[in-house]
Order: sequence, then structure tokens, then C-alpha cells
Amino acid sequence: MPIINLADIQQINKTQQQLLFPHLKHHQNHAAFDSIIADNFQLVMKQLFLQLPVEPLLNAHPQIDQWVAQVQEIAPEIFQSRKKLLVDNPVIAPLMINNDNYFIQVTTNIAFKQGIPRIYEWAVRHPQLSWQDRVKLWTTTIQYSVIPNQIQLVILALDPVKPPQRLNIRWHKKYHRQTEKWLIKLLNQPQENNLTSNQINQEISAMVNLDNISEVNI
Repeated sequence: MPIINLADIQQINKTQQQLLFPHLKHHQNHAAFDSIIADNFQLVMKQLFLQLPVEPLLNAHPQIDQWVAQVQEIAPEIFQSRKKLLVDNPVIAPLMINNDNYFIQVTTNIAFKQGIPRIYEWAVRHPQLSWQDRVKLWTTTIQYSVIPNQIQLVILALDPVKPPQRLNIRWHKKYHRQTEKWLIKLLNQPQENNLTSNQINQEISAMVNLDNISEVNI
């Protein structure tokens, strides 16, 4: 029963990943910035919600202090004491491929509204949906046994220069189904096969086109 995480998917074939979103520009989740500072920001956010000391890191990195303040400004609801937020929460979902059981595992930040999970992703990143976000939405939908249309993702995109941006995304059963088909096709391909066939390229392009995922006000 293989367990597949996002790093495994990324290593399979970058070209195959891009076939999921043929009409979109492809960006890494992290903007071109000091990865150590970006990682330290993630550490500070985790420690903050675990109520651990963060002052030494904030004092050493004014940029991180600024990002924390920006997250508090654009997503104040996650800092309310009555709302429980699961930080770096492992989520796992089964996936059947050729009669073999696979498990897709991700980590994400989840709050609950009336029992329905809402994903929060904060990072130094571009303010648009990535393939990683889609896999997290798919996996979370399955683990918590909710209707895809009920689940939402809140992207908190930070930048060392630009103002922060919040993107509210509502998932959909159509995109959920397409993402699952993409995962099966991706994991079913031999790694040495780079999917240069026009037939396969056109098939995936037609099957998965998520340009029109709706933004919602939360």
C-alpha cells in the first residue's frame, strides 16, 4: 500500500504535472526569495498557533514579523480563540490504481465551520491555485467525507515587496473528479515515459481544465 506525498508527485515528472493545467502559467509555490526566511516564517506560524515563543525569530527577521502582521490583517478569523485551527495537519486519502491500493498524503492547515473543513494555505507564493492546492483539496474532501462543493480553500499569498493577497476558492465536484483522474493517470505512467504523445496530451488537456474555478467571498 504505497503512500504518495506531494514531493513524490513532483519528482515523477514535471512535464506530466503541467499537463493538468495546460492553459495556465506555471509557478512554483514560493516566490523567488530567501527560502530560509520563508521556511522560518512557516515555523513561526506553527509556533504561534501552538502558543510557543516566537519573539526571538520575529526580532531576528523583521520581514517575518511583517508577514505575520499581514496574515493577521487579511485572515483575522484564524486567530480567534474560539476557532480551532489544525496546523500542519496530516491528511490522507485512498486511491485505487489498477486494483492496487495507494494513499495520497498531504499536510495542510484546517479550520472547521459547522463541521465542514476549510483549508488555509499561507506562504511566500503566487496568488493563484497550484496543483499542490488541488491535491490538498481532493485529499481533504475524501478524508472528511464532505461534498466537494462544500469545501473551501483560502490562499494567503505573501511577498517581500507586494501587498499580501487573499484568494478564496470554492471546490467543485467536477474539479474533484478531474483531479482524481489526473492523479491516477500520473501515477500509472512509467517514470521514463514523458507523455510526449499528442493523443495523451490532448486527452488530459480536455479532461482537466480548471481555469474557471470560482472565487467566493467568505
